[in-house]
Amino acid sequence: MADILSVAVSALRADQTRLEQLSLNAANATTPGYRRGTVASVSFNGVMEAQQAGPVSTLASLPASPLLQRATDFTAGALNQTGRPLDVAIDGDGFFALNDGTRTWLTRAGALQVNDQGELTGARGMRVLGMQGDVKPGGTTGVSIDGAGRVTVGGQSVGQLRVVKPMSDAEITSEDGVLFSVAGDQFADVEPEQRTVRAGFLEASNTSSLQEMLGVMAGTRHFESLIRLVQGYDEVLGKAIQKLGEV
Repeated sequence: MADILSVAVSALRADQTRLEQLSLNAANATTPGYRRGTVASVSFNGVMEAQQAGPVSTLASLPASPLLQRATDFTAGALNQTGRPLDVAIDGDGFFALNDGTRTWLTRAGALQVNDQGELTGARGMRVLGMQGDVKPGGTTGVSIDGAGRVTVGGQSVGQLRVVKPMSDAEITSEDGVLFSVAGDQFADVEPEQRTVRAGFLEASNTSSLQEMLGVMAGTRHFESLIRLVQGYDEVLGKAIQKLGEV
């Protein structure tokens, strides 16, 4: 009987994790550059391979079974025109590269700003990396960005946006669905013919609020059914204890 409760508790924890991810996706349906996160149970073969390779906990988001693993859907979102010169989107492969002074972050969110030091910045005020280092337009007046990512001020070039792509076997970690880190900075520059920088556009989230809310509703019903299972188990256990007390 204890095994039944253990399985039910594991399933409840898995449902809770999925519901949290679905809710996060729904909340970011209008966040430019957001990438949908998913949570899936590890297959039986995956569990066996993990046991052979090392501790099972390396694959688990939770200590209970079934094991869970997170993934990110990198499908491109729609490009929405804003008309703002410092809003940029990538049409094709790649990510913009940002630096916080310690590490490099990748993002598809291109709502750029110019800070007090005259540097081009992106999400969380991190500096935008150019092909030759930081891009410093000095201000927002007269700034334009062409399809190759070249930044000019009054017709004079001040840098070129760096567009990179993780290696095929690189480990990518999502920070918040907008910022991503790549283990060991295993990324390379994307060839110009594989992408175009669209100034005056922002890339939309690749989530659908309707789809995510439907997922939340289905997950909630499943969660509630498991709660009823646990309650039923508790009632059966209580009756069993009562009968034993009568013997």
